[in-house]
Amino acid sequence: AVEPVPGTEIFTEIVQAAIKNRMPSTAINREWFTSKMKGISIPGGQNFKVLYNHQQRKVSIAHGWIIENAFSKADASAGAVSLASAQRRSGLSGIVNVLLRHFGKEQVDTTYVLSNKRFSLGLGQDSFELGVGHQMLIGDLGEEVFIAGEVRIQQAGISFNFMSGTFTALLINSNPQGSAAFEAYWKSQLEKLFQSLDAPSVWLTTDTLMPVRNPPLQATAVGFCTGEQWMQSCVCVQASADQWYDWCSQLRRESAPCHMDLCKP
Repeated sequence: AVEPVPGTEIFTEIVQAAIKNRMPSTAINREWFTSKMKGISIPGGQNFKVLYNHQQRKVSIAHGWIIENAFSKADASAGAVSLASAQRRSGLSGIVNVLLRHFGKEQVDTTYVLSNKRFSLGLGQDSFELGVGHQMLIGDLGEEVFIAGEVRIQQAGISFNFMSGTFTALLINSNPQGSAAFEAYWKSQLEKLFQSLDAPSVWLTTDTLMPVRNPPLQATAVGFCTGEQWMQSCVCVQASADQWYDWCSQLRRESAPCHMDLCKP
């Protein structure tokens, strides 16, 4: 028998309602799970290419950048912080107070995913989104995602959107009732979810909430360039129109050519 995790009832209740209402769900594109390329341009700065692999989530879990609420102990990621454990550590109540304390910020911007196995949040720190992109918030290829997007947590409350090229775009296109019905349904369900977690106010926005224009922080450089060898080949920086260098080597004041084919565990 599956052993449920206490405190996750609000999430599973919303998942069961989605199934009952025949809302679409989708597994991740198999190729994206191990290899998803993203071009990033920093305003007034450099152009980068980042190759994402699901194994990069080990870095974000190790740093406490992912808040994962798995519905069963069998599906929980080893070492991941849950909302319940962050609440115990902080001694506070309510999702806003707990997460602002956990991350030590006055504003927290995250990705989020609600699947048949978990509700997860991934801390956005810069445009590289190391280990916290939507494909990093699930545990395996068979996981069925119902909704994904971005969340902004402030003392005043929580705002959220449905922005996720990995999941929401596919879900909207597969909803027989169309995009307006899909968004209206999940607007009401996510408002219910966050209100149940004692958010003082909740609102839907069409704004981008993740820091997609911010240059990579030191923590991102450390995560990519000082850990496992394969991860050091996952970011390239443009030197000229047709020349790309390995970013980690450039940070070491070397200029090795870009070899993204080595970005795999």
